Amino acid sequence: MIAEIAARHGVRLDKDDPAFLLVDLNMMALEEETGQLSKWKDDVAVLIGALHDGSKKWEDTASAIGKSIFDGHKQAFVKDIEQERTAFLGAARTELNSVMREAVGPVIRELEAATARSRSSRAFWSATVGVMIGSVIGCAATLYVAKQNFIVDEPAIQAGHSINKGRK
Repeated sequence: MIAEIAARHGVRLDKDDPAFLLVDLNMMALEEETGQLSKWKDDVAVLIGALHDGSKKWEDTASAIGKSIFDGHKQAFVKDIEQERTAFLGAARTELNSVMREAVGPVIRELEAATARSRSSRAFWSATVGVMIGSVIGCAATLYVAKQNFIVDEPAIQAGHSINKGRK
C-alpha cells in the first residue's frame, strides 16, 4: 500500500505514518456500517416476509368474505335467474302462439267451415236416407197388413175384381 501511494501521489510514507491511522479508522467505520447495513437488510427481509404473510392473510380473508357474500346471495341470484328464464320462456311461448295463430288461423277456419258443411251435408243425407228407409218400411207394413186382411185371387185380379176374404 505504501508503494502504491508513493507511485500515485509521489509522496513517501512510513508504516508508522498517522495517515495509516486514518485509513484504519475509515476501515473500522466501514466495517461497522457494513454490519449495520447487513442487520438492516435482515430486518427488511423479515419485514418483507411479514408483509407477504399479512397480504396472504388479507387475500384469504377477502376471499372468504367474497365467498360468504356470494354464498349468501347465491340463492337469490339463482332465483333471479330462474324468474328471468321463466319470464323469457313465457314471452317466447306467447309470441310463438301469436305467430302460429297468424300462420295456421286461416287453415283452421277453413277446416272448421268444411267441417260445418260436412255436418249439414251429413244431416241432409241422414234425413233423406231416414225418410227413404221409413217409406220402405211403411210400404212393407202396408203390404203386410193388406195381405193379412185381403185374399187376392189371381183370376179375379185379371178380370179386374178382388175378393175380400177377411171382410164379409
